[in-house]
Amino acid sequence: SATSHFSYVHMLATLSGMKPAGSQALICGLGAGSLTMEYSRLGFKTDVVDIDWRLPALGERYFYLDPNVFDFYVDDARHYIHETDKVYDIITLDIALSEAQPYHLYTVEAFKEFKAKLKPDGLLITNFQGYLFGPKGVAERSIFKTMQAAGFEVHVVPSMGTGIQDIIFVASPTTVPFERLSVRGLSPCCINVAHADQFVTDARRHVVSNLALSDALLLVDDRPMLDLIQRPRRVRLFAGRLG
Repeated sequence: SATSHFSYVHMLATLSGMKPAGSQALICGLGAGSLTMEYSRLGFKTDVVDIDWRLPALGERYFYLDPNVFDFYVDDARHYIHETDKVYDIITLDIALSEAQPYHLYTVEAFKEFKAKLKPDGLLITNFQGYLFGPKGVAERSIFKTMQAAGFEVHVVPSMGTGIQDIIFVASPTTVPFERLSVRGLSPCCINVAHADQFVTDARRHVVSNLALSDALLLVDDRPMLDLIQRPRRVRLFAGRLG
């Protein structure tokens, strides 16, 4: 089987390893299927929802995705969560279109719906691309604030780059069990990566549990502000690429 070359996938799997084998998992956003395969190696019973019906076949053909290790639902993630009767141990959001994340998944109403489909000690893990500190990090701090308003205990594990980076939000209706982070909880894929224990070390060392939120917004359905507050940095990003 293939080993993912994306560090954020291994970090998502490392954090998800706080849950034991046999856990009921939902992944929102299939992509190439790397995280889905990680969840299979962790022994999770995994559902995947994605709005693009073509992705399982593409993942199987080009990215070593095994279609037999998950159940696939063609739907918008918010609509799926609203309609399903299932309750999960872990829900992971990993959805993006280029630099844009769908705003309707990051409102207080959306997070309350996700929370309603989690078990009391469940985990909501969200991968987001951006910044955490400084003027460019208003969107990320707003997500942090909005998750808290929905009733979650919220922590953030940022990658430690200087530019735009993967920012992983780890939230729970109760307490996030970071004490369960262990190399023993890594998937075989992560263990095959050089210095695999660094994922556990980084998650423990760099977790952020408190942020200054004076400039953060409460994101709500009837005021779709996420795209607006991300716009200035996207303009600079695209201008830099074109230049």
